[in-house]
Amino acid sequence: MKKLFFAALAVTALTIASCGNKTAAPAAANDSIADTSMVDTTALAPETKSMLNSLTTQLTDVIKNKDTKGLTTTLANIAASYKALVNSGKLQDALSYGQVIKDFVAKNLDTIKSFAGNNTAISSLLSGIQALPTDASTTAEQAKQAVSSKLTDLASSAFQKAAAGGATAEAAAAALKNLTGNAMEGAKDAAVNAKDAAAEKANEAVDATKAKAGEAVNDAAAKTNDAVNKAASKAVKGLGL
Repeated sequence: MKKLFFAALAVTALTIASCGNKTAAPAAANDSIADTSMVDTTALAPETKSMLNSLTTQLTDVIKNKDTKGLTTTLANIAASYKALVNSGKLQDALSYGQVIKDFVAKNLDTIKSFAGNNTAISSLLSGIQALPTDASTTAEQAKQAVSSKLTDLASSAFQKAAAGGATAEAAAAALKNLTGNAMEGAKDAAVNAKDAAAEKANEAVDATKAKAGEAVNDAAAKTNDAVNKAASKAVKGLGL
């Protein structure tokens, strides 16, 4: 009897253990947008960090609104800002900045690709940003060559000026001072454009609904008229007229 009792206890213990070890169902994929709190920005100079915050704010907005045009310009501005830092003589800051940018874009890559699709310009920009040199042994010339004119030509004018191939350190530094303000203005413009686009889509949806409703009413009226005409025709025939 004791053997049977202990055997029963063993079976019960195994059953409880197996229930406790069941793996929870996998959580649904998280499509949320990463922000700069998820990457280390401590190595950046204050003004560079300010520019980064402006650009990533803009990038977050265009991703949320699935704005491919705004995304193209923002990614180009990000690539150009890296080269602008190098042009201004801030190579080490550019390398640290490049790593932060690469990490930030990588965390949002799947979300970007989900709506950007096979957009050639965006794909080139993403590849260019992911290839930014960040190793401490990188020379200024290598860092400059990593950002091609094909990428910077897609940036806004202020970023193009700072990232120009022939820009002197003084000219790039002067242009760099204005980049934060331009980035913030770009973020505001992107938000306004996205709002306008959303309103336009909403109006289009309302117009389409109205058109469908009008068509339905017209169809119903036509069917009613047909029915009335048929009934009248039968009545006339019944009277022998």
